[in-house]
Amino acid sequence: MVGVRRLSEELLAEGHTVRIHARGRSMYPVIAGGDSVTVRLPLDLAPGDLVVYKRHGELVCHRLVSLTGGADPVPQCLTWGDALLEPDRPVPVDRIVGKVVTIERGRVSPSRRLLLLAQPVLKAGRLNAAVVSLLSGLWALLAR
Repeated sequence: MVGVRRLSEELLAEGHTVRIHARGRSMYPVIAGGDSVTVRLPLDLAPGDLVVYKRHGELVCHRLVSLTGGADPVPQCLTWGDALLEPDRPVPVDRIVGKVVTIERGRVSPSRRLLLLAQPVLKAGRLNAAVVSLLSGLWALLAR
């Protein structure tokens, strides 16, 4: 029996779009657990795109920061989860299985709505992660 992740990868490789349910908080507030993302084969990649890649048998969605040629014959991608303090280790471009083309948001709490409004002016990385952490913590205190 073919697993859902493997089936999704095969469909993407054949040029189909795939809808995937997100889990985790590394892309919060842009993507949160319970959201659905539509992913397609990445025909064109540019910094700022949300890419899906394979890491340790799992599919990960993070923001593409840069593409580099490097000394390696396979170009490398630098990716970074918006809510993380550090970028990921470089990802070979051949591990990119898709690019997010739409996001269907699940529950949008007032604190997430505030973060979504602030997010465009923040850059992926430490500043964004610090603001997300600070505002999430503040909202949790106020909600008590």
